[in-house]
Amino acid sequence: MTPRALLPICLALASVSCGGGGGDPPPPTPEPPDCSEGITTPRAFPNLTFASPVAMKQAPGDASRWFVVEQAGLIRVFENDPDVAATENFVDLRTRVHFDGEAGLLGMAFHPDFVANGRVYLNFSEQLGGVVRSVTAEFTSTDGGLTLDPASERVLMTVAKPATNHNGGNVDFGNDGLLYVGLGDGGGSGDPDENAQNPQRLLGKML
Repeated sequence: MTPRALLPICLALASVSCGGGGGDPPPPTPEPPDCSEGITTPRAFPNLTFASPVAMKQAPGDASRWFVVEQAGLIRVFENDPDVAATENFVDLRTRVHFDGEAGLLGMAFHPDFVANGRVYLNFSEQLGGVVRSVTAEFTSTDGGLTLDPASERVLMTVAKPATNHNGGNVDFGNDGLLYVGLGDGGGSGDPDENAQNPQRLLGKML
């Protein structure tokens, strides 16, 4: 078959693969499924309410209590009982934490040996002289894990931030026993200082 004879066949195949030559519109996009069907969200602890909670944790190897981190700087603890009606303060840092918008007490991690050493690691926003900074600090319980002693604070790292938003702040221990800290890019829409792209800066990194 000559190339001239092949040309009409190729054009016909191309027309069929493109939906024909009539310019028919594509079929309508189907509606997404209703994923909420059959799903309910009952309150786990209906007698309790919290203000701006950012994390809910349990101490290693201890399922008897829950700890809720509130962004304003308060960590509350309560029994793991659906009928529980009261909480206790685990630590109150509201006079220390800078709570504004996205800033505040943002992360909590129990030391893997918390039962033995009582150590807890927190990340929070602080404002000094008009400058907001991210603080990662260690606190220790001196009463057998009932509360954290604010006076036991040992600052591990502070990072100044150019703006008040994009704080990040989650902290957690990995299976390797190391403490990981996630910091935001320092703020400003679109990371204008390109902190996250700069390997010489701590902002916008997993540390």
